[in-house]
Amino acid sequence: VYDDVIHSPGTASYDYGGDAEIGVRGVNQNINVSMNSQTYLQNNSCAHFYYTDCPAPKNFTISYVVPDEAAFSWTTGLAGETNWTIIYGPAGFDPMTPGASSITSTTPNAVLPSLTQLTCYDVYIYSDCNPTLQSSVGLFGTFCTPPFCSNPTAMINTVTVDSIMTSWSWTEFSPAYPSTSFNITYGMNGFDLYTEGTELALDNNTTDTIANSALMAGGVYQLYVQAVCANDTSSYIGPFTVIMPLANDTVCSAEMLTVDGPVYTFNNTGATVSTGETAIAPPTTGAQTTDGWINSVLNNTTWFTFVAPASGNIRINNTAINYAGQTAVYEALLCNDFNTFNFVAGNDNAIGGTSNASNFTVCGLTPGNTYYLMHDGNTGTVGNYSINITSINLEAGSFVDVIDVCTGDTVNLFDGITGYQSNGVWSAELPSAETGVSDSLFNSSGLAYQVFNFEYRLTDGCAYDSIVGQVQIFPPSSAGNDGTLTVCRNEPIDLLAGLTGNVDFGGTWYDPSNAVIASSEIIASNIPGQFNYDYITGNGVCPDDTANVLLTVNGTCDYLNVEDMYFHFMSLYPNPTNGLVYITNEGSTETFNYVVTDVEGRVIASQSAAINGTSTTEINLKGKVTGVYMIRVFNENAEKVFRVVLQ
Repeated sequence: VYDDVIHSPGTASYDYGGDAEIGVRGVNQNINVSMNSQTYLQNNSCAHFYYTDCPAPKNFTISYVVPDEAAFSWTTGLAGETNWTIIYGPAGFDPMTPGASSITSTTPNAVLPSLTQLTCYDVYIYSDCNPTLQSSVGLFGTFCTPPFCSNPTAMINTVTVDSIMTSWSWTEFSPAYPSTSFNITYGMNGFDLYTEGTELALDNNTTDTIANSALMAGGVYQLYVQAVCANDTSSYIGPFTVIMPLANDTVCSAEMLTVDGPVYTFNNTGATVSTGETAIAPPTTGAQTTDGWINSVLNNTTWFTFVAPASGNIRINNTAINYAGQTAVYEALLCNDFNTFNFVAGNDNAIGGTSNASNFTVCGLTPGNTYYLMHDGNTGTVGNYSINITSINLEAGSFVDVIDVCTGDTVNLFDGITGYQSNGVWSAELPSAETGVSDSLFNSSGLAYQVFNFEYRLTDGCAYDSIVGQVQIFPPSSAGNDGTLTVCRNEPIDLLAGLTGNVDFGGTWYDPSNAVIASSEIIASNIPGQFNYDYITGNGVCPDDTANVLLTVNGTCDYLNVEDMYFHFMSLYPNPTNGLVYITNEGSTETFNYVVTDVEGRVIASQSAAINGTSTTEINLKGKVTGVYMIRVFNENAEKVFRVVLQ
């Protein structure tokens, strides 16, 4: 019983038996319930073991398996038990399932009848120990039945150039299943039997010759053979491996490799260095370069050709087999004249890995031209090696449109291009924007309101393709600061005059009824009161911004009245006065003249353009006779006479 299952304080990974064995130990038997697992004690609080003097049987051994029957044996446990129960069923079945197939035995062997061909079975053998009648832990075994159509055996293969001579044995299992023919499937080493390779339907003889000019010199091939019994077939038996004769030891016998073809497997046993080949050995540039080898010594060269793809860029990858080899690429006019050979590229030890085989890229080949490939091994190293040539076709995509983003927001740079391949890298043209790039996401915080360029680049060795995407950062929308205006009834007014701060023009005005108005230039209501006008503006990228203008319509004046129109803002004080009179006209855009006369019409004082909307005008009547004076204020548009009493 485990009451305390928490190890901490300490290492949490030890909790619930995460670093413990739960079970029992004995001289003859160990039983584990849990081994370094936290699952068991998270679902159970105890382990209950029942002792039985009934050890499990041992050593499951297959005696024979035929399509409908299997025989096997085992050895007894320590109790010398003499009774067993055998439960069996299709692979993966649960032996505790009611109704499972079973037999009993009093000897340590059994035969299972009435089986199905081409089926895998699981077997559990339990000891029945009298007199307790308790069952032991089960001994597990498994097997698969063959088909009624017998499998071929003992395939023997020999080779000559472009041919494989093969034979095999076949023994009939049942007269009901005689052979009618045979199938052979073959392909380059490692091919998938059911999706690749070449299948040949043969006659009923157990010998055949495969003649195929496409069989490659030095190529390593695998063969499978299958019997056909009327409407039934045997299993495929194999693979059986053959190595074709090494005919491509010289340049002019080079084998043609297909670009974007399979992973070829070759064997260079017996390869030599032809006279004159050392003159074109790659330069000594070191391991993991593309312009030479570790050293310029040739050991056991074999030769191939390939046609450059449309892109002119290829990857040569020989790492499917970790063979200590090196590879070189040449262009040449004559295969028998090394003076016409020009070294293009070479590699010794994979670039981008730990393999001793070559893995590198070659760029700038002329599409459609044929190139020579030389493979060489280290001194004394012969055996199987692989070659795979693939075209490099990089597509960074095409420009679609500038991505608009509101300052501070994040965008996916891929939204600005199309037709791109993945696994490329984004970078910013300006260092200031580089810090905002994370994979394909760009955060615009803190950057200027402008267009930024970003390059998406795909790279595979020496080959690359790139495209430039663009992002335009927009400032936040600004409708300005809220404001107020006071006007007369029916007065024309531009609502923009009520806003302060930075105002983006081109927005929309809404009247107090929330209806759109055509312009900020309106005529005040004839009804006095306060009216709210909203201004909403946006740049189409950032969220819209709203400002409000509170318009107060003064009921004491009417813009349609001429005097109100021009003299609404004018005031004169003090009146009566002891000598000094002041006139203000704040808020007006008009400029006025004044003339002061006594009651008899005599001019006392005058001044042109003396009264405006930005300053206070002083009129001095000191020293004048007390009484009533008239101050006429006028301009070309209007005039008004003020009556002033001088005390």
